[in-house]
Amino acid sequence: MIKDAYLAGLQEGQAEQEWNNQSCLGYAILAAEKMKWDETLTKELVRAMYRSFDFVTLNEAADAYRGSIY
Repeated sequence: MIKDAYLAGLQEGQAEQEWNNQSCLGYAILAAEKMKWDETLTKELVRAMYRSFDFVTLNEAADAYRGSIY
């Protein structure tokens, strides 16, 4: 019964969240701020990621992550 409630809440929460390029860039900016990167380096990261959105598919990006050492 608790498991069913948890799964229902999880599915409902996922349905309300929308993943998009701005969300991805937001995560990158938050991570850069947490690591105390300066503004110049953060801008370079955001610009490089933004350009990648036009040339890399979601599957290619996922494959790059799964194939990385991270």
